[in-house]
Amino acid sequence: MSHVTDIKVLFSRLFSLKNGLSSFRFSRRHFSQDSDKARQVTQLPPLSEPVPNLPPIVYSSAKSEDALTEVTVLSNGLRVASEKKFGQFCTAGVVIDSGPRYEVAYPSGICHFLEKLSFGATHKFPTRDVMLRELERHGGICDCQGSRDTTVYATSADSRRT
Repeated sequence: MSHVTDIKVLFSRLFSLKNGLSSFRFSRRHFSQDSDKARQVTQLPPLSEPVPNLPPIVYSSAKSEDALTEVTVLSNGLRVASEKKFGQFCTAGVVIDSGPRYEVAYPSGICHFLEKLSFGATHKFPTRDVMLRELERHGGICDCQGSRDTTVYATSADSRRT
């Protein structure tokens, strides 16, 4: 229907309502039921169908034994948590009981300051950039994050490039 026809139908309905006329012809009609208005919004397939020309999706299945964490306590009291490798990255991290919660006897913000100093120069790597370049050569990254009661030092590398 054209806009002119839509306006004519609207006025005829209003006129019939004003005059108390009711007719089956003026019953409620939904625009989505009009055959000339029923058109596709987009040429793309609906999201409920697979996208053409793409390989089918293969989902991994998680098994309970794959997610087991083994905790070992060393002779010096250090607890080591390890899990079976899954995926292409290998990650090693250290979680330390430190954070603003433990800063009672120290100046506020010292944990945040130490977090910013992480992964700096060492005996083997004279600058932070040299160390990061070597890590990136193996597809790796390093990170330090602090929370209220822990500081986490972590590094990850692509196990296929080591």
